[in-house]
Amino acid sequence: MKTEQAAKMLNVSASFLEKDRVHRRYGIPFVKIGRSVMYVKRDIEQYIQRNYACEPVRF
Repeated sequence: MKTEQAAKMLNVSASFLEKDRVHRRYGIPFVKIGRSVMYVKRDIEQYIQRNYACEPVRF
């Protein structure tokens, strides 16, 4: 998915993701092929799971 789509999924701005790609502060996974930057939905979902502040409630 494109940067804008990943940003929406993470509830952050596209510029936040662009800055993270440079500084790697949060380590959000991405794939770069040539000049194209893409995010894999599964990787973003796993990132969210790994970064829960507390255990998610399971119903």
